[in-house]
Amino acid sequence: MDQSDVRLAFFDLDETITDRDTDMLWAMWRIKKNPLMGIAEILRLIFLNRAYRRGRLTGARYMRYQRFRTLFLSPERYSKLAEKFFVEYGRRHIWNEAAKIIDEYEKRGVPTVMITAQNSIIAGYFARHLGMSAVIGNSFLQEDGRFTRAVEPYAFREGKIFWAGDYAGRYNIAFSECAFYSDSINDVPLLEKVGAPVVVNPDRLLEEKARREGWKILRFVSLTRSAAI
Repeated sequence: MDQSDVRLAFFDLDETITDRDTDMLWAMWRIKKNPLMGIAEILRLIFLNRAYRRGRLTGARYMRYQRFRTLFLSPERYSKLAEKFFVEYGRRHIWNEAAKIIDEYEKRGVPTVMITAQNSIIAGYFARHLGMSAVIGNSFLQEDGRFTRAVEPYAFREGKIFWAGDYAGRYNIAFSECAFYSDSINDVPLLEKVGAPVVVNPDRLLEEKARREGWKILRFVSLTRSAAI
């Protein structure tokens, strides 16, 4: 599929739009604000990332980490922390090439949608900064000013197919008319579904898959001007 025929472009967040995993960036930032919580998060992420890199992490296990991250935080407080994290730290890690591609799509009238396993509150600050049309991420229901259970299906692996299809279906856009940019082997289900799969700085397993399938491979190397702020 030619990129000029794309009607909707989906983008993963971690290590596709950003140069590093945003969960780990968040945890490193949290150490400065709440050392005990930050260290606890990093220890959990070390084990999660091992499974993730091998394509063995389950959505349920990952969402237990996200629930731990929100302990003792109201949705309002969590949103304020997410904004501070993005302004002080997160925006420094956006790939310049990703920002340009997103901007080019939007200028052509092609909606860009972030679809990520990251919490939608944190991911939303990245998406709005980049001028994206929408963000799809994991989230929790809210009741009486607190987070409750996670929304299912999770925006992870096959779950991304559900949410991408739900969004595209609202505008009568077929998967064959969509592009998806990702770096991870965990996103193969959606990459196989769209008409224009694009892998970005792929991990070893995904690069092997992309070369077998003849998918486009991009290498991002420079950060946006936000990195200098």
